[in-house]
Amino acid sequence: TFSKKIITKALYSWARQSFRNEGRLDDSVAIFFESAIEFHKKNNVLLLNEQIYAYKILGIYYNQIGDIKKSLGYYNLEYTFLDTLNKNWVATNTINRAIALNEIGNYDSAVKIIKSSLIYSKLQPLIRVDLYSTLSMAQTAKKLYKDAFLNITNAGEILDTIAKATKSVEEKKAQALKQKGILERIYNTNDISIKTLIQSIKHYKATGTNSGRDIAKIYIELGKSYHANLQYDTALKYYQIALQKVIKVDSADCFFMPIKTQLYAENTIMEALDAKAITLEKMYAQNQQKKYLQTAIQCYDMIAVVEKQLLQNFSYDESRLILLKENRIRSERAIAICYKLFLLTGNNYWSQQGFQFAENSKAFVLLESIKRNIQSNSGFQNDTLYQKVQALQTRLSYTDRKLFENSDTKKDSTYKVLLNAKSKLNEQLLWANNELKLSSNSYNTFTNKIDTANVIEKATTLLNDKTAIVEFFTGDSSNYIFMFTKESGVVFLKVQQSFLPNLISYVSFFTDKNKINNAPADYQHAAFNFYNEIGLAKNLSSNISSLVVITDGSVNYVPFESLVTEKVKDLSPRSFSYLLFTKQISYGYSVATLAAQSTHTTLSSNRIICYAPVFAKGEQGKQPLLNSINELDAIKATNADGEYFLKNAATLAQFKNNIEKADIIHIATHANADTSSGMQSSIHFFDSS
Repeated sequence: TFSKKIITKALYSWARQSFRNEGRLDDSVAIFFESAIEFHKKNNVLLLNEQIYAYKILGIYYNQIGDIKKSLGYYNLEYTFLDTLNKNWVATNTINRAIALNEIGNYDSAVKIIKSSLIYSKLQPLIRVDLYSTLSMAQTAKKLYKDAFLNITNAGEILDTIAKATKSVEEKKAQALKQKGILERIYNTNDISIKTLIQSIKHYKATGTNSGRDIAKIYIELGKSYHANLQYDTALKYYQIALQKVIKVDSADCFFMPIKTQLYAENTIMEALDAKAITLEKMYAQNQQKKYLQTAIQCYDMIAVVEKQLLQNFSYDESRLILLKENRIRSERAIAICYKLFLLTGNNYWSQQGFQFAENSKAFVLLESIKRNIQSNSGFQNDTLYQKVQALQTRLSYTDRKLFENSDTKKDSTYKVLLNAKSKLNEQLLWANNELKLSSNSYNTFTNKIDTANVIEKATTLLNDKTAIVEFFTGDSSNYIFMFTKESGVVFLKVQQSFLPNLISYVSFFTDKNKINNAPADYQHAAFNFYNEIGLAKNLSSNISSLVVITDGSVNYVPFESLVTEKVKDLSPRSFSYLLFTKQISYGYSVATLAAQSTHTTLSSNRIICYAPVFAKGEQGKQPLLNSINELDAIKATNADGEYFLKNAATLAQFKNNIEKADIIHIATHANADTSSGMQSSIHFFDSS
């Protein structure tokens, strides 16, 4: 016990001193703080102020790398231990929470908590400055520009009253001027914005620091103001300087790119590269030099590396989803450039690059879940800590659903009880995840391993001479299709403007069970039009008998089996030339997930369990599914050792009792997908859903 107390203090002291000396946070500082807290929980070593400090620093660290849910978890813990009589401490915590809330788009909550702190009368001047600055950022995001400008002006006026130019004062002036410069750019006063941001940089340099993420972000904003002023060369110069502040690059050469092995989990690198790529596109539009587009693709390629590191550092899927929304926008821009370069050069390399960017935008959260499931099945079935994390995640999901169901009665006592339960579960999950991360090297090694195989290598593992992969990417302004076979490689298509109307026309026939029979000619026309629109007939040879479809966006609603490959005169739907007759069709979320599942099979005995509630008498008001009896009989004919639950035996309780025993689960029933929030999606068993 004595040695554990010494270790705890040593871990904490090293982390604190390292942070103070280096002036920046990295993985090692976070790990040592978390290790110290974990030891403290078991040995009661740290003083209260030491715990509070650790929570605060960890909150800042996870906010910086973008793991916002974990960041808020630590800030909430810090607040729990604060002396609420000390309003300066509370206000500082409020500022940090508001910054995190801004990052996830919860601007209303950020504004609310900041205003609750601004009413305190005896706040330290610099804390009040931070409150006004953070409030201005939230209001800017809400497009309340007049209020935002007023509040950043308030911050500036307070700073003007402070005579002594300390490091902290200079830093606050730099941040306030940065925010003011952003607002001036929004008001289209770009020349004034540029002058303000140059002043911001001068104040930041006066702190004695000329590198790091904070000054890099000011240079990025300066570049954006030059970009808005159509001074693209100068904008590019400042983006390159911003990069040089956070990673080793030549700041004088705007085409110089970082070395991939030196990239690390830092969102400022992504911001600088993203801004640089957008400007390079504008420069190409001016002079048509391919090198601008090629360098832009290099930027997006580097962003993908940083993004993958950030995503794998995140503890919560919610944080990953926030980053993936931004990824989606970048992917569309990158694919559009690849298509332009493909048309300019005829080089199939750009088809492959476009295919890679389409894959980068898909199913990362699902892929990580597959990895975790594979690892848990292979080595963690009996790990009590891993089981604890899984159980907490399940309980948290259940609580989230109950909160959604009670969202209309937010003042109700039930809602408040659920809200408190969610808060406690989040705290328990935070500790359990930390303990698992710190105690299991094999789990960390597996889950943090970055997949270096490219999409072409992965796709090749899924193909034979008779198989093709068709992957869709549906963007806000353009839609793309990638077809991949062993024979032809990647075929890169940009679909016509008629793509979406044809898709909507085709899918509309499945919203009414009688619509096809009532208008068979219209159905055949719509199904044939969409089949031609996506280029299957033109780009796939007749020897392809198996089709793997990676859908996206609105294409998720398309049943490809029912596409029509040619028009026939007989207008009976039974006589139509369905794609199902010539192609065996399967679906996937991405090439990466399919490759992971095919490489890491977890089935040991192929034990199958089937459920068919049938609803023969319309139980639960459901339409009878009498053919599902034949469906299970057909499966039973080749899987006699399976378990089969029919009619009133196909209950939710039976499903829960048997789910862990099965390698394959087959359910023949009704289901509904909630496409708005997902919280009301359900699968229906005989007794409940």
